[in-house]
Amino acid sequence: MNIQETVFDYIRSKNTDYAILINGQWGVGKTYYIRNTLKPQLAGEFSSHKILYLSMNGLSSIEGFKRVILYSYISKKDEIDESVVNTVLDTGSSIDSFYIKDILNLAKMAKSIFEMKKLKTLNAINTILIIDDLERVSKKISLEDVLGTIYDIFISNGGKVIFVAFEEELKKRKKKYEQIREKYIRYAFDFLPDMKEQISNYLALNNEDSAYTKYVQTNLESIATIMDKSNHRNLRTFSFYYEICRRPYLLLNGITEKPKIIDSIFKTILVLVIEYKKGMENSIENELPNMRSLIYSEVKESEYLGGFKSHYIGILGIPFCYLDSLIRYVLHGIFDSEVIEKEIRGHFYIDFVIPKIETEEQKALRMIADFRIIEKDALEKYLMEAIAFTKAGSYQLGTYIEIYSNAKYLVENGYTAIVSVSDIESAVRLGFSNAIARDDEELTESGIFMIEDSYSRLKSDPIISEILERMREKYNRAKIGKEGEKVRKLLEAANSNDDEFRTILFSLNSIKIFENIVNSGALQLFEQLNNHGIYWIESLVREIIRTSNAKQTYLSQVPYLETILEKVDELSSISKEDQMRKKRLLDCIAIINAAIEHINNSQQ
Repeated sequence: MNIQETVFDYIRSKNTDYAILINGQWGVGKTYYIRNTLKPQLAGEFSSHKILYLSMNGLSSIEGFKRVILYSYISKKDEIDESVVNTVLDTGSSIDSFYIKDILNLAKMAKSIFEMKKLKTLNAINTILIIDDLERVSKKISLEDVLGTIYDIFISNGGKVIFVAFEEELKKRKKKYEQIREKYIRYAFDFLPDMKEQISNYLALNNEDSAYTKYVQTNLESIATIMDKSNHRNLRTFSFYYEICRRPYLLLNGITEKPKIIDSIFKTILVLVIEYKKGMENSIENELPNMRSLIYSEVKESEYLGGFKSHYIGILGIPFCYLDSLIRYVLHGIFDSEVIEKEIRGHFYIDFVIPKIETEEQKALRMIADFRIIEKDALEKYLMEAIAFTKAGSYQLGTYIEIYSNAKYLVENGYTAIVSVSDIESAVRLGFSNAIARDDEELTESGIFMIEDSYSRLKSDPIISEILERMREKYNRAKIGKEGEKVRKLLEAANSNDDEFRTILFSLNSIKIFENIVNSGALQLFEQLNNHGIYWIESLVREIIRTSNAKQTYLSQVPYLETILEKVDELSSISKEDQMRKKRLLDCIAIINAAIEHINNSQQ
């Protein structure tokens, strides 16, 4: 149904002794549509008509309601509320003068007489009155009085009235709504928004020319389709989605350009937002331990998970990406960039590490993994090729466990005798040492985590244990170096460049920042901090004091805070000549002490 055409037909009709109602759930964009689309259309089509708009939200008496109607009608403004009407007279009521108060009382009496006469003689022909939020009418006001007043003043005098409401709420809040509505409202039309159009208008009004907004506009069709088919045409939900996706977009933009990964993350967030806004927060949280079963297995499902899987993954075909960190972000607003990146890299491990074009090395590895579908000669050919590539250190570090476990399985289970287990062990040890010595591969926490998780049952094997331990050592060394460089830049920026400081701070793990300062050797840079830099150190520490569960979050950081405290204390003792600097350092010491005390005293 086209709302615009329906409304136009009603206004063109003669001798209408009734109003019409536009019905829709909260958040679907009714008010947005009325203000930004329908009102301009009415003004263009019915230029000789006066168009008035008022909301029932906040009106507390029938007298106030009548007053707003009257002053909306006689005012040049087409939108007015009760507070605007009463401003002038109410301003003087607190003045301590008998004469002024007496004059005000007389003025109010005159105003009431004027209003009553004016309302009785009001000519409503060529007037369109839009009353929004009808379901929010105050409990102090009778709905029948409201509709009766509108009928007497406008409808019976040739005016056209359009109510906008969420009828389900009206039925809950107002007894006998159906009987009352029957007297004054002939037709109710459901507002079923075109989500694509609504989102497009929202983005146009937002008027943000950024890469992020362009990305959203590019995916507007799929976003609207998912919301439509999920029966959740809610503009407020999209607004929430649009705002919270900004940070993941910036994060993803820095780690990958692969559409598969970006599309999966953004659709996953949309699904979680829809479920959250439907009030399913508890269901999502209670099912977290079993969420992986939606994708990876056919274990017994709860009713909620079964419906979730059937609708989003089955019907809509969404590449749902289960990540604890994304769920925490959507439900609780906790955006931990380091953890989110780790989980994304872990979930899409193959997409991050496997080349797009299969190399000879990769083919040999794939063929021995698929040994059941090839002949013995081919198996032994590819196995010997893989052993040769292994010795040369041609594979990525995490692949050596796969080579070792697959080749060892083939020998121990009698599929081939072309090599021995000791030959395999020697080749893997030599090749892994060559590969790690080249230092041309950047390891990630998520990559190591996925490998450890995949081969957890084999960790007792000394070869696998050795490979995992050496990979972890390499990652930790690189991480300390990278974090140290970031921390050094952070402390340098703290002295003068607020924007750069915030940018670097955003890229760091804010909880472990004190640990990184100490472990990276950046503590020596404290000697170069000016008063502006000391202010920023204080601001970082204050975040601890603002945290209610500080012990749970920051307990591991206490030793590092104590080390920083010692350094600041040392600096204060040698700043005797510069009293201002000494005082600022003493302030910083007090804040660090307060933070440590807060951690120790807060609840676990």
